[in-house]
Amino acid sequence: MKAKEAHSLGLVDRLYDDREQMLQAAHVWLRDISANTSREAIATAKHVVHRCRDISPALAFEREGFAEVFATDNRMEGVSAFMEKRQPKFTH
Repeated sequence: MKAKEAHSLGLVDRLYDDREQMLQAAHVWLRDISANTSREAIATAKHVVHRCRDISPALAFEREGFAEVFATDNRMEGVSAFMEKRQPKFTH
């Protein structure tokens, strides 16, 4: 499948003219994620991505990871910040 077709189907969010432009956008996106997401959630997401190639184990790992992150003190801060439409102040 060509990139433009994937984009038109909603499988790809954005298209870039070249690799450098894409890497710069990825850097900004990852910086924003790391600034606004708890370390536990990031570590769990990375763990799931690295361990799973098949969807069934991926969903099981995702559920486990969600339960682990949901049990942290940062859970309430994340929910409160979302409801109050403000940036979260996670403890690290």
